[in-house]
Amino acid sequence: LGDTVDGIQVGGRNYLRDSDKSTTGWTQDLGTIPNETLNQLAGKTITVSCDVEWSGYTHDNSKQNRLGFEASVTGSDGHDYWIGAWKSPNTSSGKERISTQYTLPAGVTFTVNNNGQNGYVSINGSGKVSHVKIEIGNRMTDWSPAPEDSKNYTDNQITNTNKKIDTQVLDAANIDQMKTQGHYFVRN
Repeated sequence: LGDTVDGIQVGGRNYLRDSDKSTTGWTQDLGTIPNETLNQLAGKTITVSCDVEWSGYTHDNSKQNRLGFEASVTGSDGHDYWIGAWKSPNTSSGKERISTQYTLPAGVTFTVNNNGQNGYVSINGSGKVSHVKIEIGNRMTDWSPAPEDSKNYTDNQITNTNKKIDTQVLDAANIDQMKTQGHYFVRN
């Protein structure tokens, strides 16, 4: 028991931004990870996880028979790296959170090869991939948004509130101006 507990590394923080998304086919937008964020993970063990579900699955040789997530990055060492988590179903239906662990080489600078990260469903049947998470450690944790997502949400709410305040101030100014010009109206 001691060896098992000693070897567990749990992170929890999601480094993949804007990942509260899903796909039922192929998409290049299940989240983003800036190069500078990815480079903070060099030399560390990371876990990539996502939720997958499928129904009506039957094996089909014309398909890859898998669903999951993958990010393509190029290292300054000249190698391409694909970090992701995949499920190859062996039952007609199911739902689970899957994960894969990677250790990114230390001393390598990484460049993300595409703007959004890939979600992919290539099965005979229907499937869904959602809630991707990239975290430090060798154990997956439940999905949570990146801290930057919460800040962006808050910033957007503040901006929307400020626009409403500006509109109300403008409306009041217009009413006063209209009164001085002899225009009167009923306001809801």
